[in-house]
Amino acid sequence: MIRNYLIVAFRNFFRNKNYTIINILGLSTGLTACIIIYLLIAYEVRFDKFHSQHDRIYRVVRDVENASGIEYDAATPYPFGRAFRQDFPEVPLVTQLHFQGEGFVKAGTEK
Repeated sequence: MIRNYLIVAFRNFFRNKNYTIINILGLSTGLTACIIIYLLIAYEVRFDKFHSQHDRIYRVVRDVENASGIEYDAATPYPFGRAFRQDFPEVPLVTQLHFQGEGFVKAGTEK
């Protein structure tokens, strides 16, 4: 019985090649999109889950306004850690990120 269904299905596929190609491309595109969305969501959901107290981890993001618009940056200035501990004493630990960007040192006319 299943053999007959497969034979009829393949006959229809070969008779309507354009329709079959459109359906297969649509199905594969939809499945690919669903898999990619699932992987992105799964990555975001389990971020920092390896910590024992992952529900108590927060990230401070600063808004930096420049000529090209607003940028969001996780790097904080050096005095931030001490000021944050003074303003929020209930927070037990603070970790900071510092990124060394490119910069120029100028002495007189030399760079």
